Amino acid sequence: MSDPAIQVATLVNDADAKLAGMYEVFNGGTTSIGAQLQRLQHLAEVNDPFRDRLKNPEARRLMSIHAIGVSGDFPALAALLPSKGSTSAHRYDRKSTLDQRSDRYGKPFSLLQPTGVGAFRRLESKDILDAVSRAAKETRVTYRHDILSNAGLVSEAIIFDADGSWKFNFALIMIPLMDWLRGNSTDNMHTSWQGTVPLEAGLLIYVFIRRRAYFTRAELNAEVLMYKGFPPGVRIPQFGKYLEEGVAGNLPSPTGRVKFTASQSRYWLEHGTSIMERLFKRNVRAQRAAQRAAQRTA
Repeated sequence: MSDPAIQVATLVNDADAKLAGMYEVFNGGTTSIGAQLQRLQHLAEVNDPFRDRLKNPEARRLMSIHAIGVSGDFPALAALLPSKGSTSAHRYDRKSTLDQRSDRYGKPFSLLQPTGVGAFRRLESKDILDAVSRAAKETRVTYRHDILSNAGLVSEAIIFDADGSWKFNFALIMIPLMDWLRGNSTDNMHTSWQGTVPLEAGLLIYVFIRRRAYFTRAELNAEVLMYKGFPPGVRIPQFGKYLEEGVAGNLPSPTGRVKFTASQSRYWLEHGTSIMERLFKRNVRAQRAAQRAAQRTA
């Protein structure tokens, strides 16, 4: 795994990629990733001097090892897959089977012992194939589209024939030896440490400080400094004034986030609840005591 072993298979301009489509970019011509890998999968005439002193050509497969890497936002990468790229998919995690419309959505579940209809589990190839097979039986395009959409799939990624047969038609399906289901991109907007964690934390703390006045930003920062439960070397940065900046009507900004790194977001997720609970116990009790005293005086 050294720099000389890294080969750029294809460079393409963004405008050209949109014009030609990602299927052509990944599988067209002779220099694309798909074209090169497909060529290596066929038998080739090669000389093997160790097996034959006459160096007669022998047809065999060449050995090659490839690690394909791609980086981009999910809507862009979805063009390489049969998955939906927008958040209109009903699955919170596009690799799970837990539908947001399910009566089990939001209820406790176990990744180790998933039980019940609609319980969370990782998507398998069978789930995809079953959905496409059901869609292939429909003659009305709208019904077919609904079946695929409910499974988080897009109609453009599958070609249906009049006799009920079908075939996939997306960029990564032509990459040999690639597991396009388990080897594809996840929805990092919802599953990474820099996804919902800093956003939800920022919105929640804004409401606690500005709307409910449970505590002040200075009190929160002081509580973080006093907290002794962080692992050695871990430090959560002080919450800045940005945290109290909302929008008109004293509402939190839709993009209000705590300014944490991914590792800091992880530790806040693990320890932030304890810190907030300590603040609530002390401040809310004090507020209630003051309210009761005021009521007695009145």
